[in-house]
Order: sequence, then structure tokens, then C-alpha cells
Amino acid sequence: MTTVKAATHMQIQNRVVDLFGGRKNHKQLGVDGVGDTVLTLAAGVVALFTGGAVQLDGAAGDANPAIVTGAVPTSRKLWAKLRITSTNYARLYADGGGFQIVLNAAWNPGTLQWDFDDNTRSALRLRLDHQGTQGLGLQYQVAGPSFAESAWINSISLASTNSAVTFKGDAQARRVYVAGTALIAGDFIVGADWGNTAMLSNVSGDDSHGEVTVTANGAGILQTPHLVLTFHDGAWNAAPRVIAVLADTNDGTLTYAPIVTTTPTANIVTFALLGITPVAGKFYKIKWWTVG
Repeated sequence: MTTVKAATHMQIQNRVVDLFGGRKNHKQLGVDGVGDTVLTLAAGVVALFTGGAVQLDGAAGDANPAIVTGAVPTSRKLWAKLRITSTNYARLYADGGGFQIVLNAAWNPGTLQWDFDDNTRSALRLRLDHQGTQGLGLQYQVAGPSFAESAWINSISLASTNSAVTFKGDAQARRVYVAGTALIAGDFIVGADWGNTAMLSNVSGDDSHGEVTVTANGAGILQTPHLVLTFHDGAWNAAPRVIAVLADTNDGTLTYAPIVTTTPTANIVTFALLGITPVAGKFYKIKWWTVG
């Protein structure tokens, strides 16, 4: 691999002429730059690229790159700078955790700030990071002319350590489909106030929504019986909101639909049939919806 230092413009001229003039076999060129500075070729050399497309090829196959870079980023390394309009650019940076595509802002290694190209436009960044907590992020900033790395605002964030997605602002979709792990009977604890031989059946759904039937039976039946669900897919980031209703029963003594209260934590939710005493041998079906 031929490495060309930024200061040796004459060598670059000669090699580009040889490479694209067809007088030598294909070689890989490595160019070292600093910060947001991209090497500028002499006018005569640049003219070679303006007449049409320039093709860079490696040998066929996924293991033969057309372009190879060798510089290791100290904090972030600028690999490409493309003009978008007369006043701003798109840039491709590499850093220790991944790479970033940035519109309308340039990293300034002297001030450790991002500088706007055009203060009348927003800056936008797409970031892929395999080391930090943010695996994929779309970020923006509107306050210029300069801002710190920590001032980027997340618009969409996908964590690299789990599947949590964070949106800044409202999210709109045609419909929401939730497919958590199916619940099992072992995720529930039937309170003793349903009776000491109460039975659990017809478990369906997942942590976000589902239904279950409890049949009261045996001794010890008390008013306001409770049922505990331990979330199958683990703890939520914080205690979610849970809405529950009594969806069905064959208890003919009820003259109204009782309120089903919920007491959620990050790990469990406790359902309770407020103010009623279940009847032995009768079933009570509870449905719920959870929003984290």
C-alpha cells in the first residue's frame, strides 16, 4: 500500500496521473489528513477528475476492497467531505466506536466543538456506534454557530445493549404490533384470598397485553382478591401503566362490573378485584394492557 503524506502534493500529482492515465497497474492510495482538513490537489490534477466519473476497483469478491484506509482516529477522523450546497457539506467521520455521517457541521479539533457550515440550517448526524450505549442514533442541533459534542439532541436512538428505541417527540404509525414472549402459568401467583384450591387457566398474551382466568375455590376466600404477574421479559425501565378489566365471569351474584385495580412496579403488577368476594367454583377473567 502506497501512503502519501498531506504535505507531498507533488508526489500525489505524479501518482494520480500515473494511476488514472493508464500507465501503471492499479494501486491503493492512503491519504493522511488532520481534523476537518482534506488534502487539496493541484489544479492540473483536479482537472483529471472533472471530465467524468472516476472508477476505483479492487479485485472481484468481498475480501478485495476498492479503498483501504489506515489512519487510526485519535478522537474522530474525517474520511470524506462532500459539498451539498454552496454553503454546507456532508462529512463522513470515523471514531473509536464506529462512524458518523454529519450534515452542515464540522468537528473542530482545536476548540473541541462542532462548527456550523451555515447557521441558517440545522445540523444533522447519523451515528453507528458498537462500543457506546447508543448503537444507532439520528441526532440534530439548531443552535449555532458552535456547540459541544454533548449538545447533540437525539431524534431516534437505538441502544446497542438491548432493543429499546427512544424517540424525541411524537411517533406516528399505521398500527402498533407487539410481540413479546408468551406468558405462562408460572408467571402468575394466585392470592390466598381466592381460596386455597383456586385454579389458574387460559393464560394468553405477553407483558404488554393479555388475559387470564382465575376460578375461586376452597377455604380462605376473602373480599378484594389479588393476582400477581411477574413480567416474563424482565423489568421495565420504570414502573409501567397498567389498565385492567374484568372481561368475563359466571358469577351471577354480581350486579355491576367491579373495578380491577393495578399496582405495578418495574418487575410485577398486582391485580385486585375491588370490593367483591369471589364465589367458590366461579371463574373470573381479567384482561390488561400495559404501557411502559
